[in-house]
Order: sequence, then structure tokens, then C-alpha cells
Amino acid sequence: MGRTTVDQGRAAHESVEGETLVIDTLSGRLLIISGFGSAVWDALVEGADVERLLEEVGQRYDSGAADAVAAFVDTLRGHELLLEETAPSEDQADAAPSGQTSWPDAFVQPTVETYDEIADIMTMDPVHEVDPDLGWPHTLPQPAPLPPTPG
Repeated sequence: MGRTTVDQGRAAHESVEGETLVIDTLSGRLLIISGFGSAVWDALVEGADVERLLEEVGQRYDSGAADAVAAFVDTLRGHELLLEETAPSEDQADAAPSGQTSWPDAFVQPTVETYDEIADIMTMDPVHEVDPDLGWPHTLPQPAPLPPTPG
């Protein structure tokens, strides 16, 4: 199996306070990756052999952690944010899967929260248009439009 990388042309991303925010520029979805997922995302950004990555996670933590990371990677594949390289170059074949990855001390289940209507959320006024009972990013119900005036 070759390397798996993040599709940089499709996924705009930034890590902030232990979470990775990803905007899928084709679908308009916002993904918030947290837990161990941010470390895995970083490894994928650099290009990782997923099989070797799972092996390393299993050795560092346990097989349950490796299973959770495999499911997380499958979730990212389902969102079509990853590119698969079937034939690794000679340099990549000898490289460690995550030699520069900074692994957390403890394993925390990787999670992905998905928001489908990011354009609406990004243009929302968080002070005046938010439902006070549900909080951000839930908007207030919109009043019915006024009928046209005769004239």
C-alpha cells in the first residue's frame, strides 16, 4: 500500500487549541477534528502509510486505539478528503510513517463533527441571530415575509 495524504486542493485546514478545523472547499462542509484525530491529520498532511501508522499506534497505545484510528481514516475517506498513492517512491518506501508526528501522551478517541451549511454559519451574526435556547450555530426562526404593498 502507498501513501495517503490530505487533498490540499480540497481541504483548507488549521489547528487551533488541540482541534483541527477543515473546510471542504468543494462541498462547503466544516469538519472539526478533535481528540487523537488532530495528530493523525497532521501525519496524513505529511503523507503517511496508513498500515504503518496503524501499526505504530497499536504499539504505542493498544489495538483498540489502532482500530479507532482506522475508523477515523475511513471517515475522512468517506468525506473524500484523502488522496491515495498506490506506488510509493523509493524515498517514501524507506521513510518512517510518522517519524515527525508528535504523538499525545494518552490516547483520546478521535472525533469528527460535521457541519453541512458552513456558508450560512459563517455569515450569521452570533449576537443577534442565534437561538438563545440552542446557542450558536442555531439561528432564530425567520419571520414570514411581509406581503407586497399595492402601489
